[in-house]
Amino acid sequence: MCINTDEFPNLLGDGYVPGSPSESPTDPSYNCAAFAAGVVNAIWCAGGVWPDDLPLDDCAETLIKVYEREGFELCANGSLEGGYQKIALYGWNGIWEHVAVQQQTDRWKSKMGIDHEDIEHPRPESVADGSFGPVLCFMKRVIEGKGHEKKEITESAN
Repeated sequence: MCINTDEFPNLLGDGYVPGSPSESPTDPSYNCAAFAAGVVNAIWCAGGVWPDDLPLDDCAETLIKVYEREGFELCANGSLEGGYQKIALYGWNGIWEHVAVQQQTDRWKSKMGIDHEDIEHPRPESVADGSFGPVLCFMKRVIEGKGHEKKEITESAN
């Protein structure tokens, strides 16, 4: 299904070309929230795949907790940072609508809906506003094997 570019006012201005080779075929087996964490076989949402101990809601605060369990932490911006994968959460009034993921090329990728394809865009603001709302926050996690290894804190035996 083609993306209605009228719903995303920044997309065409950022050079998006419908049907470009960066798109993947439509696949209803995953959504943007799962895709941003690298999962392409589940729909992450209340009523889909969701942690049992978190509220069944669409609050951005709850989705942030889901991503924290995947190793993400809040960060200041979407600038490319070596050794880290970043995501952007979008929404309105504290309710999440979309999640995009930064590629190591500094371009972003979005699953544009269950009945839509994955697209590349140059910046997080490319899909902001319109149907998804503004960027609510950015998160990042270490990319294993890229020089930023996770460290465990142990108490000293003094």
